[in-house]
Amino acid sequence: MIDLADELSTAIRKIEDDVDADGSGLPEELFLFVSRITPLINVDLLIQNKYKRTLLTWRDDHFYGPGWHVPGGIIRYKETAEDRIRSVARQELGVEIDFDPSPIFVLESISPERRDRGHFVSLLYRCRLKSKINEMQRFKPEAPAPDQWLWHDKIPENLIQEQQAYAKFIGNYPKKRAFLRSLTNHIPPSQLARYLIVGIWNTAFAYGSFALFTFWLAKYMPASYMAASLLSSILNITVSFLGYKWFVFKTKGNYLKEWSKCLMVYSASIVLGLALLPPAVLAVSYLTKNPSSAPYIAGALLMGFNVIISFVGHKKFSFRQVQAE
Repeated sequence: MIDLADELSTAIRKIEDDVDADGSGLPEELFLFVSRITPLINVDLLIQNKYKRTLLTWRDDHFYGPGWHVPGGIIRYKETAEDRIRSVARQELGVEIDFDPSPIFVLESISPERRDRGHFVSLLYRCRLKSKINEMQRFKPEAPAPDQWLWHDKIPENLIQEQQAYAKFIGNYPKKRAFLRSLTNHIPPSQLARYLIVGIWNTAFAYGSFALFTFWLAKYMPASYMAASLLSSILNITVSFLGYKWFVFKTKGNYLKEWSKCLMVYSASIVLGLALLPPAVLAVSYLTKNPSSAPYIAGALLMGFNVIISFVGHKKFSFRQVQAE
């Protein structure tokens, strides 16, 4: 009489020999059997671009039905999560990627009603494309097919149920927030911090000189704030230029050339400031019923606008060269 344990041992050896010889992994039937007796661990790839859009792929099978999902794959025996992440990117999207070393979210999904593939532990990794994605695989609404991809800037209505917990990472990004992020997306944090520090000093100096000139010239001319704005702007250009050059962008040489570029950047804000200052003074005077303090308040309000213009202009134009960090 053949022992049941011997039969099982023989069957297992036969399966192992077939798997090793074929090299393609477990047969589907055996894989589904394994999924009935143990949880499966897989990696999911949260691929986002600089606009914070999320790359999702289309799937349509008898396990999940039609819908969008974060691309992913099950980790094989003795395979690292890193290897599986790269394999998923190559096999499903045909791309190379960078990714953060640690998962940003762990999702356990249990489906009591499902016999096969009913228990997953999913590791979500934040990823970035290193190569161009195959445009031939872009989603076609008229003929959707599995593995077609599309960038999403909001949560799709038909995100598969098992990945609804990922919705908070896909997000609905307001346009204003996205615009502000686009301005600072490629700015080193240390450089931005230095800019803010120098900017505080420049703002204090600029407002102080504007207020001083306004007060001093009031004895000699009406609407002294107009002349004060022009004079303080010319003085502040040099002070701001040196602060940005020495402490923020840390460029070498080219003093006259970069100062000239700074003058060009500031010229736009000076002209705009001079145009906006009179109506701003009138508006503040009307609202506060205090004409004597209106120029000082209006001048302070307009300075915030100059901060935004100046940083973008200096970053992209005045000090555009190889930066020391």
